Amino acid sequence: MTSVGSIVGGAFRLVRQNPLSVLIWGLLYAAALAGLMFAMRPFFLVYADMFSQFAAGAGKPPTPQDLQPYMARLQSAGGILFLAELAVFALIMMIFTATQRAVLRPAERGFAYLRFGEDELRQIGLGVFLSVCLSIAMVLAMIPLMIIVGIVFAITVAATGSPLVGILLIAIAYFVLMGATIYAEVRLSLAFPLTFLRRNFVIGEAWRLTRGRFWTLFGAYFVIWLFLMVLMVIFFGLAVGPFFSELAQNGTTPEAIQLAVQHHMERFARIDAINVAFALGGALLSGLGIALFGGAVATAARDLVPDDESAPAPLV
Repeated sequence: MTSVGSIVGGAFRLVRQNPLSVLIWGLLYAAALAGLMFAMRPFFLVYADMFSQFAAGAGKPPTPQDLQPYMARLQSAGGILFLAELAVFALIMMIFTATQRAVLRPAERGFAYLRFGEDELRQIGLGVFLSVCLSIAMVLAMIPLMIIVGIVFAITVAATGSPLVGILLIAIAYFVLMGATIYAEVRLSLAFPLTFLRRNFVIGEAWRLTRGRFWTLFGAYFVIWLFLMVLMVIFFGLAVGPFFSELAQNGTTPEAIQLAVQHHMERFARIDAINVAFALGGALLSGLGIALFGGAVATAARDLVPDDESAPAPLV
């Protein structure tokens, strides 16, 4: 059996028992994030130039002809950015697999439990497959839901003359869709540790194993998410502090907001000590998040799978 306390405790125990590994995971993510930020730098420069032109035009909206060279610059950088995002995703899954190894096969320590082999490739494939399936399911659910909401919205507006009921229905539909997504993600969350344990793709067993345990898993994941959110609010509060400080000094007129956004984009387009520090801090925070959630799902799987079934299976 498992509980919220055991899952959360297992997640923090992973961090407490392997601080050096968590630090290495964060530094690896920092390196990947630095590369991703470098790939995104042309985008920041383009948007900074666009805001500069908009400000120079005294608030006059740019024409499609004015935007065309900027769109061409964005498209030319898109291919490199896409490859960089794929590389970062693969690295995240490699780190996530290391968290599974630290909990489920601690004897395979190595260098911070990091490897790149069949286990990692299966985790990457599983992550891509589940992401695509969930995205398709969300789109398929959204289409009929939005049609129904749109019809009811039109009827209520025609009958009452007020869009309030329709807006309320849209909000309800949104929360229903998000709730269904969260439910599916929680029910399938053990697919990753089970795939690691079985050395084969496991999805159906994860769904069956989490039956009747949704709230336990959700509660544990929510506690970890809340802890990370507090840290993220503090961190990003420091990151966007200069932006809001400039607004406090110059007011919140459209011109002042445009200028503050432009300065903010320009600050992030620079490569200096402050941006490097923020990139490193964000990466370490993300590494901590990967470690906690990885430790949580691995602990839950270890608690729920019988001892005789949790032993590594032969390679298939």
